[in-house]
Amino acid sequence: MTKEFLSICIPTYNRPHLLRDLLNSIASEITAGGFTPDDVKVYLSDNASTDNTRAVIHEILGSFPHLVYTPNPTNIGGDRNILACYHKSHGHYRWIIGDDEILPAGALAHIIHVLRTEHPAWFINNGGEPRSNKAFNPPRTFSSAKEFMHITAQVFPESLMQAGFISGNIFREDCFDLHFGLQAVEESNYSQFFALLRGLSRQGGTVYFTSQQTLIVRPERPAPAGRLPFDSDINWQKCMTWVRTEFDLPDLDVNLHSKLVSRGIFKELIRHPFHTFSQHRAFFLIPGAYPRMLKRLYWLFRSS
Repeated sequence: MTKEFLSICIPTYNRPHLLRDLLNSIASEITAGGFTPDDVKVYLSDNASTDNTRAVIHEILGSFPHLVYTPNPTNIGGDRNILACYHKSHGHYRWIIGDDEILPAGALAHIIHVLRTEHPAWFINNGGEPRSNKAFNPPRTFSSAKEFMHITAQVFPESLMQAGFISGNIFREDCFDLHFGLQAVEESNYSQFFALLRGLSRQGGTVYFTSQQTLIVRPERPAPAGRLPFDSDINWQKCMTWVRTEFDLPDLDVNLHSKLVSRGIFKELIRHPFHTFSQHRAFFLIPGAYPRMLKRLYWLFRSS
């Protein structure tokens, strides 16, 4: 079997309107860059969607030779579907991307250029968020994942959090420990990040932190359907506690995520109170939401 250079892996479930936009943006980038299926393939793992996702995909398949569609016969859960999508792909580099993102113009050409010239083990995407301060100016190459985490945790901790979201990372195939990720599924909603960091810890390699925007992260995410989403604070604490040991970083603050998110929400409330409340209004109607809000206040005061 011929191995493509880059596999774009998309786990999806019941979001055809968002998925269509993402696939169209990838197709446009492939066309603009003149990339063949040997350069880029797109693997779509449908987690047994119950709406018209399959119909939307079949509309696109005929005109998109780079696309490989593999629906799951049953719903295996979101985190397992993320790992399954990696398992279904074959590229030298892999990019697991959420179905609600969009690629901006020029993103794919930039990514492939960097991968082919710099050969990083880990390429960290840019979703348009602030990426620099006085002590940290990308683009920047780090000698290892440990160096990246040590430096950024000290001078620009937001960048460490940016690296943790599902679409944020492109990595060499041997730098992803699928077995370790499957073990982490029961304990964390960041199983793909565990798998990546364990692989990087074992295999080594450089880290490229780009300054060019390579993702458009949609600000309006679907509201939770009457239930609390997973507790990101607890998940990040578990992940950072493990990272602190795995990479020998005794000074790493395991509560970094809690402090940064609480501070960010407070800033948004001050700047745009009505919009912030409107964006999160569904959250306030869910039983059990108020202890989470009190916890946000706690971390806000702890980090101030």
